[in-house]
Amino acid sequence: IQNNYGLKSQYGGQSPSINGKLDRNVEFWFRGLSNAEYKLIPKVMRENKYFVNDNYDNPLMKFKQEAYAYLLNICKKDIMWLEYAQHYGVPTRLLDFSTNPLVALFFACGGDKDKDGVLWIINTYNYERFVLFGNVVKRRKEISNLREYQNFVFKSKIEDFYLPAIIKPNYIDARFNAQASRFLMWGQAAFPLEEHIKKENFMKLKNGQNENFEFALKLIIPSDCKESLLSELDLLGINDKSIYLGLEEIGKHIDYLYRAKD
Repeated sequence: IQNNYGLKSQYGGQSPSINGKLDRNVEFWFRGLSNAEYKLIPKVMRENKYFVNDNYDNPLMKFKQEAYAYLLNICKKDIMWLEYAQHYGVPTRLLDFSTNPLVALFFACGGDKDKDGVLWIINTYNYERFVLFGNVVKRRKEISNLREYQNFVFKSKIEDFYLPAIIKPNYIDARFNAQASRFLMWGQAAFPLEEHIKKENFMKLKNGQNENFEFALKLIIPSDCKESLLSELDLLGINDKSIYLGLEEIGKHIDYLYRAKD
């Protein structure tokens, strides 16, 4: 794709690898945005979008009140309430990613046809090392592993600062499986993730070695490539019908197939 469509990566990033080889034990997460100017920040934290009275969990707490009778026997942990809320459209501190790069590319090419899109790639192994060892974390002595880090982020206060925590969700719905869903979870501090990605944190190959904290890659999708990419993705079975599931999405896919292309 990069060769055929001229996708541009920031800071000279190349195909993510460990020691020059694809490591199957390292998971890569992908997020596609139809406008390259959009930020990596959860919906509830986007500027002037929601009134949350300085507590970004207010919509989540309202969801728990309203949905308690439906999910009482299902949501045994707070994190599951967060996942269900995100699934049903409640603005939360979660940001969606996918382990399927084609799914993320589909989102990068949808909407905003006249704008360049963007495909973000996160090397979760290096990101985990960065948040635990390469980032200044308050109360460091109390945080020794990722589970403890997740708990601190989940329970953080507004004055605390933590980089987002990695969440591998329970697949509570077939759509999670279809989209190969993953999440980053913010604390109560609102900020776009890219503000804390330094130049040295972008993935690149140096004599076949990937530095410990090189965890991000950003590919720009030119607007004039989007329609062609969507057609090729459709040939690979990546479309509204396969990603969203359901009759409405079948209708959208048929509309796409028969709509006149520019």
